[in-house]
This record gives sequence, C-alpha cells and structure tokens, in this order.
Amino acid sequence: CGTTVEENYCYDNNDDTFFAYSSPDGEEVTLFFLSGLIESCCDDIFVYDGLNSDAPLLYSGNNGGDLTDLTVVATSGNLYMEFDMDGSVSCQSSTTYAGGWTFLVGCGEIEIPGCTDPDALNFNPGATQDNGSCQLPVELVCNETVFENYCYGNNELTYFGYTSPEAEPVTIFFQDGLLSTFQDSLIIYDG
Repeated sequence: CGTTVEENYCYDNNDDTFFAYSSPDGEEVTLFFLSGLIESCCDDIFVYDGLNSDAPLLYSGNNGGDLTDLTVVATSGNLYMEFDMDGSVSCQSSTTYAGGWTFLVGCGEIEIPGCTDPDALNFNPGATQDNGSCQLPVELVCNETVFENYCYGNNELTYFGYTSPEAEPVTIFFQDGLLSTFQDSLIIYDG
C-alpha cells in the first residue's frame, strides 16, 4: 500500500460507476476528497467498509453539495464507493459541476495537502502537509486605500481578508462588477 493514489473523476447522469480499494496487509483504507461538487438535491455517494455494498455502510449522502474535505476511513482494509445519481445534472452535463472530483485513497494515515497555517483564511485543520496555498489577510495601514481587481472562475472558492491595526473599522466598497445570480455568492464576515 504505502503510496497514496490521487483519483480524478467526472460523474455522469445515472452514473453506476464504483470504486473498490484493498490494502494488501489489512491496514485501514482512508478516502479524502480534495475537491468536488455534487448535486445536493438528487445525487449521493455511498462508502462501505468492505469490497461491495453488502459491507457496513460508512457514509451516505452528498455533504451538502460540496465533497471537499470529506474523509472516510474503512477499518476492514477494504473500501467500496458507489453512487446514486439522477438523470438531470452531473459533472459531464453541467458547467456548475464541471471539474469533477479529486480524491485521495491510501492505507493508514495519508498525507492530506492543504493550508496548515491557523492564521490563514483558508486554513484546513485536516491538512497534514502544507501545499503553499495559504491565503493570509492583508494588513491595512490606516487612511490608505487598497484596490483589488478580481475576476472569478467556475467552481472557484476564493478568500480575501483584511485586518486593521488596533481594531479600526474596515470599509469595503464595490466600485463595479457583476455576480451571477444562479448559485454564485459573495459572503462578507465581520471577524
């Protein structure tokens, strides 16, 4: 086992694909999703602690439509994953879910890449290997203006953070720009 496998998969409507993994020495098998969107109303994945769907069910669902950071551990040394997809929307039929899933499978504790800096905006507490993706907040200087120009892409999750010295208020002003009204959002937090 020893080597972690990275899988990339773009599911289709009514997809009946399955994945099965087995550890040669019976060591637990870990499944970790690096990224991936799934239709939250109508598509689900099922992960079992064995080599088929007769084994004990470990996970059933869609993680609210975003599989990112979903982790499942099969202690039997075997892991089986299958899908229940409807016929309306999928990775292959929709730009919303384009890009597919990227997941890691390995034996025992696997190295999970991500941001390991707890001060970063995109800190991942499950990450065990820093991949250089940390996005730290911009430290503002009082009475100075910071201009940002940004164009977002499909299936993108981006963070911007700003801190002011001595907890001075921070004002955000949008001079121009458009945001799709279908499943795109801008969220601003105070903190």
